[in-house]
This record gives sequence, structure tokens and C-alpha cells, in this order.
Amino acid sequence: MQYACYGSRFGSAAMLRATIRLVMSAVVSMGEESGRGSVEFSDLKFGQARADRNHRHTAAGKYPTLLAEKVDLPNKAGTCNPQCLVPDSLASAVSSQEEVFTVDDARLMETDLHVGVDREEYLKLVVRQLECGKTRLRRNIKAVGSVFSVAKSGERQREVWNGSFVSALAEKPPPPMLLANPSCFVDLVFQPHEEVFMSKRDVHTCFDVLKAPESLQPWFGRPPVTLFELQRVTGFPVELFLPYVADVETSDVDIGEKLYPASTVWPMGFSWSSCVAQASTVACCVEAGVRQESFLCMDSPPPAIGEACGVATDDTFFFHTDKVLGLKRLKALDAAFERHGMPKNATKDVTLQDNMTALGCKLSAKPGAAEPVSAKMVPLFLAWLGLLSTRSASPLAVNRALGVQQWFCLLSRPLFSILDRTYEFVRQEPGNKIVDLPGGVCAEIAVSVFLMPLLGADLERQYLPLITACDASPDFGFGVAYMKCQQDVAEQVGRLAERRGDFVKFFLQPGEPEPKDRLVVLINAKAVLGAASKGRTSAPAIRGVVRHIGALLLCFVYTLAGFNQLLAKLGSDVTDVSYRSLRPLRSTSE
Repeated sequence: MQYACYGSRFGSAAMLRATIRLVMSAVVSMGEESGRGSVEFSDLKFGQARADRNHRHTAAGKYPTLLAEKVDLPNKAGTCNPQCLVPDSLASAVSSQEEVFTVDDARLMETDLHVGVDREEYLKLVVRQLECGKTRLRRNIKAVGSVFSVAKSGERQREVWNGSFVSALAEKPPPPMLLANPSCFVDLVFQPHEEVFMSKRDVHTCFDVLKAPESLQPWFGRPPVTLFELQRVTGFPVELFLPYVADVETSDVDIGEKLYPASTVWPMGFSWSSCVAQASTVACCVEAGVRQESFLCMDSPPPAIGEACGVATDDTFFFHTDKVLGLKRLKALDAAFERHGMPKNATKDVTLQDNMTALGCKLSAKPGAAEPVSAKMVPLFLAWLGLLSTRSASPLAVNRALGVQQWFCLLSRPLFSILDRTYEFVRQEPGNKIVDLPGGVCAEIAVSVFLMPLLGADLERQYLPLITACDASPDFGFGVAYMKCQQDVAEQVGRLAERRGDFVKFFLQPGEPEPKDRLVVLINAKAVLGAASKGRTSAPAIRGVVRHIGALLLCFVYTLAGFNQLLAKLGSDVTDVSYRSLRPLRSTSE
């Protein structure tokens, strides 16, 4: 539907100019960010080549050469017992090997080190892990996974255990409870008259402090070492390493015998570790006073902005409109972390600020907005440009960049509708073979690049004072109705969501039972509603409709934002214009 504005002090031309200025501002801002960091155009053609190398397990690509001294480790591992924090059902499941694994013994001996991992550096790392208690040496092991490192900020590294095969042998874990993602930010609405204070806490080396049950530890084996090797790399006598042997009498151990370092903590890379870590962090938040309805989660109604809390494994972030409450909550959370042996990384603390970064997003209170951080968005932007210049890549390389694109599309779901053939391409086998990109894939990526400056969410948007509904009837066909109401009523209904099965019915007939939960919010077209809310669909019959809806939504969001900016410039003497000044020029049934 097209709209025009009318009023005594502005017209459609003014609104159009305001909208264009808003879009241009987003484009210019991204251009400025892309120009920082001395990235030259000549680098673009190498963008995809770098992405492809990331999927070859080489030290020059995604996995840097392991350097033992650069790997972050806690001063003491296993300081938190998650069995005391997680829900009883999860605690019961992970306390028994039989509950987690479908086989008794995998006998998978992946004894080779990961490509790019120097054995001397690996031995040095094993010594550091033994000293802090992250691993213990075992003769008897059930499964072994290789290890590799990933880069962190400040030239630091994180060691990751490859638990893909062991995870495949395990039962499917429960989903992480109350898990936040960027879509949760879109649920927030910052009122113009309110101050919003943002805070963040980070658990340092979170997985390394969560003690794993003794019965599961033999499943978390690493490539073997010998006492002789540990002696050689450190110069320490063999006797110093004997106390680290967990499952045999040390007098029976030969210095040349293979011993497997096995994790004593929930390892990053194992399928169950995330749900255990998430539940532990959430429990600390609850202990600090955070109410269930205050958590940001896609399966729960959005919280009131008085207090909103998001948890993503080791990251916890808050939004408060009451500064005193915010300070009280942070002190209580810090105390809960310390009480349960989950030390925070104080260098990452954000306390009651008007901006912060969380989940790869840049959040600000004035103006209220959530946008991708430049450090992640600019490399993606350049990689896509490099891909369009070469028009060839491996499906694995494209899939890696696609994952980043999808993560940020959670801030603006209409942009999901662009992608279709790209999904087909990344599923091709063999995944590591470089091939020419089909024209349809190039077209989808090009559109994604052009619209990338619009990846973001306006957190100051206001509800219009009306509610709309639609339904189909055998007598009247498909109809749309609307009802004027107070803005707070529209907000109350608008905060409902199809993803939870919220249902609205205005009137009940005499004796009619209460309606059951269903996937409907004022729209009785379930397939289109579900697809439109997700921003994408695999059904070819409605894919065009979803793309059309996505385009209209994206256009309307920026048109209304430009309209609101125009109103702000006009002053407060224009009342109720946000609804009455929108007049339909042409309505269609498309």
C-alpha cells in the first residue's frame, strides 16, 4: 500500500526527502566504516580466496598456528559445579553416562594432531592444562578428538576440542534455556522520554570452569602424549607429572606409554556443553533477582523495558530504565558469579552506559538502534564484493559467509527473503571444490550487498493507534478490517507473536469456550504469516509473496522512520499526526 502525508506544515515531498536522508545516512555510515582499516580495492579480489582457505584446515586460514602461551586458560579450572545450578532434569541427565551416550565405548582413536598444530606447542599446552586442572592423563579412554586454535582479540587464542564425532554418538541435548539472539533486540522499544542504561558481564573462559561429571570425562580425550615427552619439553622430572594420571596406579606407568589428556570440564565443541553453560549462567541471573519474564528469549513474550536481561552462554547483558535497579542487579550478579566459581572477565564489563556491543551487534540508546558491529560487517561486505568479482567459490566458503549474513538478518528479517538459490548452492557436494557460481546465486548476493546498509533495527519505533486483522470468508472473500484504539492497547496486542502461538479474539459468543493456542495473531493465513514472520520460506508457491511482503515491510520501516524524524523537526505542536496523516493513495490485493 502506498501512502501520502498531508497537513498544514508538511507534505509528501518533505516526507520523501526525510526518508531518503535516512537511507543515505545509513549508506554513508557503512561507506565510512568500510574505508577504515586501510582496506584497498585491490584486496577485494582476494576476499573469496581467503574465505576458501578458511575451509582448508591450515594454519594460514581459519585456524592459526597453535601457540601454547597465547591460549587463554583459567587460573584454576573446574571451579564451578553446574550440577548445583542447572535444572534437576538436566542435572539428572548429565550425571549418568548412559543418559548422554548411546554406545558404551566409541573406540575412536583420532590420534593425529590437527593440521597446523605443532607437536611441541601441543605438548606445552598440555602441561599448562594439567597445571590448571583442565585435563588429566588417562590410560583408558573412550574417544579422542583432535584440537585446534581459533583467534581471539589481542592476538590471544582459544583452544577448541573437535567433539563432532563424540557429539554424534551422544543423545540429542535439550535446547539451551532462555537463549538470546539478535532477534530479541527487535522486541525492545525505547520510549523517547525514558533513559536506557545498558550493561554487560562476561564469564571468563566459561567452559573451562564448568566441572564435568567423572563418568563423562573419558569421552573427552585428546591426542596422546608420553611422560617422556612432557619431561623433555619442560625439563621437569617425570615424578612431577605422575599425580596428573587419573585412572591407574602411577607405579605401573611407563615413561614411554601413551596417555590421553582428557577434559575434566565441559569442553567447547561437545553438543551438551552449551546447554549446561547456558543453564548455569541463567541460574546465576535468577539468583541475582532477575525474574523469569525479564529474560530476552524468542519463546517468551518480550519483557517490559524496566528490566530486560539476555543470556548467551557466557555473555549476560541488561537494559534498565532505573539506574538504581540496574546497579543493584549488577552487584548481585557479580556476587552470584563469584559464589559459584564463575569468574568474570572484568575487562569486558559495561556498567550502565548508553551504548554497548552484544551478540555481534552495536546497541545505542540515543538514538535507539541495534546494528551489526563494523568489525564483523565490513569483512563480510568486502568478502561478498570479492566473490562477485571472481564469480567462483566453494560451497563451504560461501556457507561460512552466509552464516554471518543470516545472523545479522535476524535484526531485519525481511532481508532473509532475498536468499533461496544460495541455500541450494551451499548444500552441493563436494563442499570444498571451487566452482563457478550460478547467475541466480550472484544475483541474490548482489542484492544482499546493496541492502546491507539497512541491516539494523530501530528501537524507538512507535505503535500506530489502530489494530488490523484479516480473514477469509466464503461469502465475502478475503477481507481486512481495522479498529482505532489507544496506542498502549495497540502495543499490548502488537507484543504478541505467532512464534509462541499467541491468539487474539475480540468477542466470545455466549457459552463459547476460551480459544486454544494456535499460530495466529489477527491473521488467519497461517502459512503466509509464519513465512512472513521468519522472512523466508522453502515453499515456491508463496516465495514471491513473502519477498513482496519483505520489500513492503522494509520500505515502510524506513518511510515511517523518516516520517518520525520529520515530525521531530516540526515540533510538538503537531498532535496525533502519526496516524491521521497517513492516507492510502492506492490499495491492491497483491
